[in-house]
Amino acid sequence: MAEIALNALHKAFDDFVAVRSTDLTIRDGEFFALLGPSGCGKTTTLRMIAGLEMPTSGRILLDGQDVTRLRAGRRDIAFVFQLFALYPHLRVKDNIAYPLRSQGMSAADRRQRIDEVAAVLRIGHLLEHNISALAGGDRQRVALARAMVRRPRAFLMDEPLGTLDAEMRGAMRDELRKLHDRIGATSVYVTHDQVEAMSMADRIAVMDKGLVLQAAPPMELYNNPATLFVASFVGAPAMNFLNLEGPLAPGGGTARLAAAGAPEVPVRALPAGVDARRIVLGVRPEHLRLEADGALRGSVYATEYLGSHRLAVVETVAGNLRVRVPKTRHLAIGEPVGVVVDPSKTILFEAESGRALNRLDGTPVRAAAPETPGTFRREAADG
Repeated sequence: MAEIALNALHKAFDDFVAVRSTDLTIRDGEFFALLGPSGCGKTTTLRMIAGLEMPTSGRILLDGQDVTRLRAGRRDIAFVFQLFALYPHLRVKDNIAYPLRSQGMSAADRRQRIDEVAAVLRIGHLLEHNISALAGGDRQRVALARAMVRRPRAFLMDEPLGTLDAEMRGAMRDELRKLHDRIGATSVYVTHDQVEAMSMADRIAVMDKGLVLQAAPPMELYNNPATLFVASFVGAPAMNFLNLEGPLAPGGGTARLAAAGAPEVPVRALPAGVDARRIVLGVRPEHLRLEADGALRGSVYATEYLGSHRLAVVETVAGNLRVRVPKTRHLAIGEPVGVVVDPSKTILFEAESGRALNRLDGTPVRAAAPETPGTFRREAADG
């Protein structure tokens, strides 16, 4: 397979910048996800790797070879599209064989390749069927088979599960990851669905406004987001945010929330040299507690039963907060409650730049990629 390296990759369409000077290395055999909202630049990045778009500047290296200006057909990369892009008038085996036929491969070799890939994807019984007779999940397997049969150096997938229903998406996530592990492919997977990325990828690059804000394993993204946007985008439900009324004392202690009538909450120490005037406190729902004597008072706005636990939305003067509670705890709508913030489980962010100031374990973060102005589009603690 192949290592893919992007060096200062940049793409502009007239005055619109789709991808901004991106540096990424996708390791040989890695399942790598590009995650972000619509318009963030993830599909444009994938299309540049595939050779379907030419970058404005920068380089693309495939196993050390500069392929930046090579056309798509010479890069030995397979692309799986969201809408399958199959030939509906052909049988399954003819769809799979199409790229081999285009390469001039003999009929005997084509049959062997088709049988091999059909066995891996468990579609041998469908080879004689017409595409129009297949369900969505089976069509997706055929699209994957057509990509795999060429034995390319890398697989690129652009939201390949987007058209499937929820149950089929869950099943196909498992199938894709098992397939990746079985063939040892280098895979780049584009999605706006963080559940897909978190459940399948070895590493994830979170993008917004053409920038890669953080590239890390799923657990690292969840526990130690580098920016406010990453913290808000990764996690279901998302992290809670509380605006603090500065300036904060460098040594930590307590700080008042920036809302009329809001109480003080405990905060961690700030790293040296940080502007303490505009700080946002981030805390995950599982790191808040509901207690009768909690300083931050509110009332239950909504509850959601999720099987293993309940999620309570508490309306406070500082905004709506999501709190994870045991499934056995029953809460009535409108019930008064108190919220307790555990400072040892919080992350502080600079409001202006959006960068994280500490890791979850309290270690200071002295340098992080800043966000562009306006990247963090949610108001703190908006629920």
